[in-house]
Amino acid sequence: MIVVEKESDIPRWLDYLPELKIMADIEPFFIHGGKSSEIGPEEWQKIAKAIAKNYKKFDGFVAIHEVETLPYTASALSFMLQNLGKPVVLSGSPLMTRGKKIFKDTSSYGLRANLINALQIACSNTQGVLILLGSQIVRGIGLTKATSASLYPFEAKPDQILGKIDFGLNLFKQSQVTKKKFKFYPKIENRVQIIDFYPGLESASVFKSIKETTRGLLINLQELNHLPSHFAASLAKLSKKIVVVIYSKSFFEEEKGDFIFINNISLINSIVKLMWALGLTYNKRKVKKLMEEDLAGEIIKR
Repeated sequence: MIVVEKESDIPRWLDYLPELKIMADIEPFFIHGGKSSEIGPEEWQKIAKAIAKNYKKFDGFVAIHEVETLPYTASALSFMLQNLGKPVVLSGSPLMTRGKKIFKDTSSYGLRANLINALQIACSNTQGVLILLGSQIVRGIGLTKATSASLYPFEAKPDQILGKIDFGLNLFKQSQVTKKKFKFYPKIENRVQIIDFYPGLESASVFKSIKETTRGLLINLQELNHLPSHFAASLAKLSKKIVVVIYSKSFFEEEKGDFIFINNISLINSIVKLMWALGLTYNKRKVKKLMEEDLAGEIIKR
């Protein structure tokens, strides 16, 4: 198996998969050849810029991505590339981890099948940022952490699954045809910190860890619906300087302070959307409006 770790690996890699050239005229772009954990705002911007620069040249785009951080990249692209009139498909196989077999004699199948299926979607008349998760076609903002043991570390809620691909492309929901002009928002603010709150967390140590250069802070309450009074008071002072988002999976009691409260977006989308919104503006009111607006179908309808 050929692993693409540098741009010079691409020709041999494509020769290993000759059927791709039969399906479409392919022009490869090399973005990153390191570990999945190394993929972040800089790589998101490179992918988005490559798509925006070549938007009129191609009918569709496929991004090959290791699965561990794929949902974050897909979420970022969903906010950065708006009013897409073409498909941008992200795909990765859990059967491969940087060229090593996880399951015996399935490494080639995992890579080959995913690429063929992803390319088939990219050649269709679908639109928007999409994820190929196994045989499921999912919205780019549609993945959450898996709640049970699964081959993939992520799962999609039923309302985010657009179709299935096995022996052919079967769309349950047709993409809404957009007549709006394609928009590209290239900036991402990476000076964002995330704090997972838990009972007993010392506020003093938390606030010492917040850097002076931090532009945004997301407090993940997880299943809790309010903060301890002393923690909320310290956070209220901090909210006068930077954008503070309080995230919870449940309905919560709103604390006094200049906070943005979020409970109707997945945690992954909340983190990425905050980074994207701060890339556009540091104005708290504008960031709040952006966080509350449904831009890519990320708002969960209750």
